[in-house]
Amino acid sequence: MDVEATRVRDQLRQAVDECSARGLAFAAKWAAEQLCSLPADDSPTKPPIPPTTDPAPASDKQQLWARRDADERDRVSLAKCLFDLREFDRVAFTLQECVGPRALFLRLYAQYLSRERRAGESALSGKDTDNVAVVSADDSERRRVAGEADRALLAIRDELETLDGAQDADAFLLYLLAMAHDALGQRAQARAVLLRSVGQYAYNWSAWQLLETCVDAREPVERLGAGLAHGWMRHAFLAQALVEQMGSDTGHGFAAHVRVLEQLLPNSPFVLRLRALRHYSLREFDEAAQTFAQLQRRDPYALELSDILSNILYVLEDRARLGELARRCAALDRFRPETCCVIGNYYSLRREHEKAVGYFQRALQLDRRYLAAWTLMGHEFIEMKNTSAAVDAYRHAVDVDERDYRAWYGLGQT
Repeated sequence: MDVEATRVRDQLRQAVDECSARGLAFAAKWAAEQLCSLPADDSPTKPPIPPTTDPAPASDKQQLWARRDADERDRVSLAKCLFDLREFDRVAFTLQECVGPRALFLRLYAQYLSRERRAGESALSGKDTDNVAVVSADDSERRRVAGEADRALLAIRDELETLDGAQDADAFLLYLLAMAHDALGQRAQARAVLLRSVGQYAYNWSAWQLLETCVDAREPVERLGAGLAHGWMRHAFLAQALVEQMGSDTGHGFAAHVRVLEQLLPNSPFVLRLRALRHYSLREFDEAAQTFAQLQRRDPYALELSDILSNILYVLEDRARLGELARRCAALDRFRPETCCVIGNYYSLRREHEKAVGYFQRALQLDRRYLAAWTLMGHEFIEMKNTSAAVDAYRHAVDVDERDYRAWYGLGQT
């Protein structure tokens, strides 16, 4: 087997372990998916290539971190079990005396998720809970720019900045610091920290995805790529960024990045999803629908991007296929935001706008930062002649992602 593919296989296996141990389920799943997309390893059994992104020997700091993690292994195992049970406050309490980077990440990430959960509950009830700030769409962006936020989030950011200042933050703690900056609306700081994080450890896909949201829509994506370390993860990031931000670009950059990925990962659903999104961005809806059909045949139980497919079928006015998609998603998991979005689009195509709004609202109860639901709900309110509600929905969409042109267009039309 090719030496490069063997090295990538070992690094992806390490990434699955590292991300799983820290509760980064999405990043672990992405790494495992790419791992299974590599060509079969038919070489004889041999010792694995050392799983590191840096061939240099471990520094004194890295050795110290490894010793701390080893000393706290049992307590971290208990905390991870509690984390998987979503008992975030218990995780933080269990690890309050630990100082290893893995324990620090789990504790601070649990505090971050606990804060997010309380904020979501407050948003639903309309009441403030335990110092969690609840703001309206009218002033949320202004308050974020001004740096105002709840005390819990500021405390997480400050502790991570202290660790970083003492050079005691590894790549995963830097990623968590970037998450805090992003939640505070400090996008420039988040971007700078993320570049350091992916430079130190390239296999945390969640860090790359957050970095993509920090790229200014007016900035050429390839310019950012020039400052990234070379490697196939860089190509994955740039292909994703070109789809998300420059879908109408007719250059060959996207095709070049995808070719690199297809050579290394010939069976990757991730690459096929990129092609489907590319067709969608270019408004090549028939081609996009065909590519999504390939994805469904490969993995009939996946719900990823089903909301995008429902948008395509909505535009094509294919009520039969949209209804079939809605039934399939509901049978798989009716409590996923994507499922609610698909059903909402189905009712919208049937001109049952009140029912559509109800499902988009249900999607937001499951994920209050679900961009598609805010935008589509704004469209429904326009159809219902409810201008003030449409404006509020579009403003929430812009708060989630200020680069979303659909929300800006809807807001301008309203």
